[in-house]
Amino acid sequence: MDLSKTKLYQVICDPQMTGQEIWAACKEYIAARKNLNVVDRATGHTFLHVLAGAGGNVLTPQGVSAVYLMGSSGLNVDARDNQGDTCLHVASRTPGSFRVVEALLRLTCYAY
Repeated sequence: MDLSKTKLYQVICDPQMTGQEIWAACKEYIAARKNLNVVDRATGHTFLHVLAGAGGNVLTPQGVSAVYLMGSSGLNVDARDNQGDTCLHVASRTPGSFRVVEALLRLTCYAY
């Protein structure tokens, strides 16, 4: 699947979207019972990889709540992309993403 074609991907990557709008789009995706663990064929990214590397309004407290929402709703927090990176790897390379890194660390601790 091409994640970039999905509405959720477009919302996450749109710099005009607020953290609250990103959270609402994630909530809508979950409520629709769509596959949370869908993987992009080209990159191997999941929606958590996209959230972790998006920067912008994902880095706000409201945006970080979307990371918690997706991670606690069954999305595989430890999924690796085609480069072998988890979403935590991606977040740690994204400037200013300390809140996202902390959220992913917490989600990883409770995943087991």
